Amino acid sequence: MNPSSRRGPKGAYSVIADEQLNRLEASDPLLYNDLVTICEEIFLHPDRAQSQSAAVRTADGIVLRYAVPGRYPYKVFWRRSDLRIEAVFPYP
Repeated sequence: MNPSSRRGPKGAYSVIADEQLNRLEASDPLLYNDLVTICEEIFLHPDRAQSQSAAVRTADGIVLRYAVPGRYPYKVFWRRSDLRIEAVFPYP
């Protein structure tokens, strides 16, 4: 899927997240769909998503880590401050 056709506010996906999602779309479309669904839920319901996320402190500030149901160990890493998906990858 073209990154511009993913749902979310303008600039909602980092370059890293776009690249990761593009690779997953080509290699595992079902996993890709599950991840994009979670990303869309984060954009639609950020308060609920934040309550279901763990906070991770980084050198660049706080990033939230949302576990993808049924897809362990995949996580969506996102920022509440600018409602942006930073990365998606397996993380224990």
